[in-house]
Amino acid sequence: QLVPGFDHARDSIRSEGFHWQVASNWSTPAARFFELLFPRVYRAFVGPDGNQAIRSMYPYRIDPFVSDIYIGGLAIILAIAGIFAGVRGRAFVLTLFAGFTILALGDGTPVFRFLYEAKIFASIRYPEKFLLGALFVLIVWAAMVLDRLLAGDEKVRRIAMRLTIVWAAVAVITWLIGTRIPSPTAPDHVPLPWVQYWLLNLARAIAVWLLLKFVAPKKIWIAALFAFVVVELAWLHTSVADRAPRSFFDEPELARNLPAHRDDYRIFHQASWDEWEGMPDLNEFLRAGSPDKLFRDGMYPFRPAAFGFRGALEDDLDQTALMTSTLYLRAAQRVRQHTRSWHSFFLDSANVEQILEFVGGSMSVRATGSHPRYYFASRVIQIASDDELVQNVISDNALTGDAFTPIASFTPATARVTHVEEHPSHVRIEVDADGDAFLVAAITAHRYWHATLDGKAIDIAPANIAFQGVRVPRGKHVVEWRYRNPLIMPSGLFSAAVVLLLIAMAAIPRRGTPSPSTTKAR
Repeated sequence: QLVPGFDHARDSIRSEGFHWQVASNWSTPAARFFELLFPRVYRAFVGPDGNQAIRSMYPYRIDPFVSDIYIGGLAIILAIAGIFAGVRGRAFVLTLFAGFTILALGDGTPVFRFLYEAKIFASIRYPEKFLLGALFVLIVWAAMVLDRLLAGDEKVRRIAMRLTIVWAAVAVITWLIGTRIPSPTAPDHVPLPWVQYWLLNLARAIAVWLLLKFVAPKKIWIAALFAFVVVELAWLHTSVADRAPRSFFDEPELARNLPAHRDDYRIFHQASWDEWEGMPDLNEFLRAGSPDKLFRDGMYPFRPAAFGFRGALEDDLDQTALMTSTLYLRAAQRVRQHTRSWHSFFLDSANVEQILEFVGGSMSVRATGSHPRYYFASRVIQIASDDELVQNVISDNALTGDAFTPIASFTPATARVTHVEEHPSHVRIEVDADGDAFLVAAITAHRYWHATLDGKAIDIAPANIAFQGVRVPRGKHVVEWRYRNPLIMPSGLFSAAVVLLLIAMAAIPRRGTPSPSTTKAR
């Protein structure tokens, strides 16, 4: 996945890189590591503004990127004990943990800035995601230390028990100091009231101490360890993972107002763009209920895909869209800035037949007519840049059905699409042309698309910035588009080979450890 992913990145908007403010946003404050022992503690403390402290820890954000970093009291105690006890591998673990942590701190150290300036991290944002690597290292390391503990390592046991006492003492001290701290004015996501929260922390520390005191390589103690982990993390899990009734995943009523043949058209969510402009209808819409349900019912971008709808001109929140799509959106936005409306040329060319918009405080559907995904251009107009297309649209020299392309202009003959078979990576189109014609496919252009005419390879030309087209001669023909990423197969085979190698390594007895057959013979 990584190799094709890196390959995709160079064709996406990320190839442009981010501004430093975007790349470094959501850098982890060092104080957050206190949550390794006391989960969600900064939702119980009050920040400078009187709200939960977590709301003021990140510039421009009211929540962390990684909502919780708590991996369990037993796990963190074992991980730290393994370091102090000198368990084999601690230098490697510390190196990995420190590396991930430094990256997660983002603008808190010069390292992330150096990597950004070196163009290594110019296309990576939100440093806090690297916390996941640090937490993964701790979890695996804790499991290894637990293995030593179950094998009877008394040094690990003693150190872990002492660390647990320190953990309990810190909980008591923080509890007593916090009795003078007022409750946040925005108490959402607070796990428990102050006293109950610290009593729970103290109870967890006592439970871990008892487990460490009496744990032994017996089934009952293994079961006790497992039960403790499940119970301890259960309350945290319910506070992190939002619950919703089964009905939440049912199709919204708005979907039933759209045409049934969902594969044939795209929708444009104009209301989601109006939201950024503070439209009065939006405020009225949001007062009707919880945002999650409203955005589901309003079929906001990304959600329609769950119900089989295709979207166009959506805001690229993840910043992963192909560059061609981004350039198309930018061109449409530039025209909109000039005309104060979304021009029909961009909507029609993108196969948009339904628009979702605010009408009187509610979401409404507006049909725009038939605009097929595969069509023959009525005019073929040569352009040398995206700016020329924008100027043509602004000057009303762009009509529905036009194809703006780098190839030489010509007057296309009349032609018809008689049959279409569409699959995820393959499109087969039967056509009938009265002469030299230009077939446009409103499919995002990419270098891994290949086209054939009656089985013979033909060139693909960019069309209308984001899409692609081919020239078709007179007569009846079969045009096919196929998408083949040449990196998928070798990358998959390499991954499969590594998995087989790991299985083989796991099956080989460790050095100095007798195999089961040898033990039985003895």
